[in-house]
Parts: sequence; structure tokens; C-alpha cells
Amino acid sequence: MSAFQQEIAAAARQCGSGQFVVFADARARVGARMLGHERGCAGTMVIDPHGTSLAVVDRMHGALQRRGVPAHATAVAYGSGALIDAVRLAAGLYQGGLPVIAAATTLGAAIERSVDPQARRGATVLPAPLAQLFVDYAEIARASKDGLGTLVRNAMIEGDEFFDGLETLAPHPLRKWPWESVIGDALRVDRMHHAEERDVLDLGWPLARAIVAMYAVAPQPALALGLRGACLIGRRVAGFDEREHLRVLAMLALLGFALHDTRIDAEAILAAIPSETRFTLPHKIGDVEAGLRVPRATLRTAIARLAHAPGAAEFR
Repeated sequence: MSAFQQEIAAAARQCGSGQFVVFADARARVGARMLGHERGCAGTMVIDPHGTSLAVVDRMHGALQRRGVPAHATAVAYGSGALIDAVRLAAGLYQGGLPVIAAATTLGAAIERSVDPQARRGATVLPAPLAQLFVDYAEIARASKDGLGTLVRNAMIEGDEFFDGLETLAPHPLRKWPWESVIGDALRVDRMHHAEERDVLDLGWPLARAIVAMYAVAPQPALALGLRGACLIGRRVAGFDEREHLRVLAMLALLGFALHDTRIDAEAILAAIPSETRFTLPHKIGDVEAGLRVPRATLRTAIARLAHAPGAAEFR
């Protein structure tokens, strides 16, 4: 039993009645089973939610009932962001609600699930904050692709030492990154923005959501394309500097993201973005403004560029 699992178990016992149940995804099954041997554990369940759904919630409820988990017990969610969201929903609907402790094993989960969902507009969980969040930094080094796009987005919003630090780290293997301090920087940016102020965190997402909806592209690679698109639009609408545009492209490339997708059709993507959409765009790294209107012609031109690799045409 590692000190990490012991710390989680102690927090879970103190959070409620002394009993807790563990839900984990397949990647975290070893750690979950170690927790299963700790005093107070009423059982473990390995499940891959593939997004929060009623079927997953029903399975979790069935597990809680079979084990006779009392109303004042604690649910431990050990895994990715999708797993944590599913557990929070299931626990919130069980016997008046169980407190949830999360052990994040992916970068995306560590950054995004630690924020109070009352501040996260569009969150897929019930409006109750986590009782506590733990981060498995050793596991994140092996699964850090989940969340790298979000990390770059936050660095673009913050600028200053955060973006400079990521530029220094980007050429190095992810397993050697100081994940605790990197995640701390990302969380600081996320926690600075509440309610309507969170519109600034939409940087890159209108394009990314349309790309995800139209093509078989995962959210983080789509966000990387969306960030390139935001830079392109920012060049036309917000005076974004050519040198800073190159810095963003270089960082995304060093982190292994594709900077174009030949399947992208500008008209199809444009049709998937509501005409009333307002955009969050960079004036410069560290100076990002939300709520900007973008002419459809400008938007169409930027989207069309995403089907091609960056080149001289990027800065015309």
C-alpha cells in the first residue's frame, strides 16, 4: 500500500461515516484494488463510463445497493475526468447524496474537475463541489495527453511566466515535467474566473466543438486546432502579433498536436457554429478578451486554413 492510497483512504474515512466505496476506470484498477484493502472500504468497482450516461449511473447505483452502502458513506472516484463526473452524478442521486473524493489520474481531470461546478457553466455534474481532490502525479506522467490542449489554453490566457515555463518544458519528455507545479499554475488560471467571467476560458472551443461534432477528432486535439484558429482570427480581429502566433504554433507542435486536418471543410464547420456565437480571442499572450463578434467571412477564411499545414499563407 503506497502513501498515496493511505492518504486517500484516511480522507475518505474522515469525510463521512468511516465507510467508503471506490469506483475506478480500467487504467486505475491497480490503485483502486489497493484502496480496497484499506480499513473502511465497502468494495471497489472498475468501470469505463465513456462519458456520463444513465446506464453508467444505474450500474453504480446497483453496486452501492448490493454492498449496502449507508447514506453517510463516501464515494471515491479514481480515474479520468469522465469517471469522476459519472461518480459525482451517481453519488449525488444516491440516498440524498454521498460526498465524493476524487483521485485524478489524467491531466484533464486534475485541471478541470477540481473547480467548483457552480462556477463551471455547462458542467455535467450536480452542483456540489468535491469533498477533496487528490492527484496521482506518477500516473499523469503516463497519461498526460489528456489535458495538454487545456494546459496550452490556460497558458495563453495567463501569459507571463506560465507560458514561458511551458515553452521551456515543451521539448522535454512529459515524464520529466514537474507536474505538481504545472497543474498548480493551470488551476490558478481556472479558479480566477467565475460565472460569466469564465467566458474567457472559451478560447478555441467554438471551433473545437464544431470539429468534434463533424469529425472523429478527440476533444484535446480538436482544441489544439481551435487554438490555432483563434490565433488566425485574432490576427484579423484583435491585432494578435505574428511572433506570438508562431510561439503558440511551436508549442502545440512540440507537444505532439497536429496543426491541420485535411478533412476540414470550411462551409460544414461554419454551419455548425451558430451565427450568434461570440468568440474569445487573444490580443497577445496573456491578454485575452471574451465576447467578440467575428464576421462570417473572416471565420470562414480561418477555418479553411485549418485544412492545411501552417506556412507563409498563415500571416498574409
